[in-house]
Amino acid sequence: MSRRARVGAGVKPGQFQQLWVSLDSLPDADLIEIKALQACSNGEIVRWIDDPPPAGHDEPDHPALILTLVKSDDGDVAPASSAPPWPS
Repeated sequence: MSRRARVGAGVKPGQFQQLWVSLDSLPDADLIEIKALQACSNGEIVRWIDDPPPAGHDEPDHPALILTLVKSDDGDVAPASSAPPWPS
């Protein structure tokens, strides 16, 4: 997966941005760990790849995203949407 910001439209320091992601099929698992590389305008590459810490330890500086998967109670699948679930 790749996402590129337009020139001058990047995420500023101290800010965040929500990204909409559509996935086709998911593994039969409780969670997915998503590791990412962030290219900054100053040429720095931030590696968001650190594994979750053991219980009782501090969170790492650049943790990978952990996506928790939850099965539907009734087995229904949410319909695909062409728009993100939040306002633009």
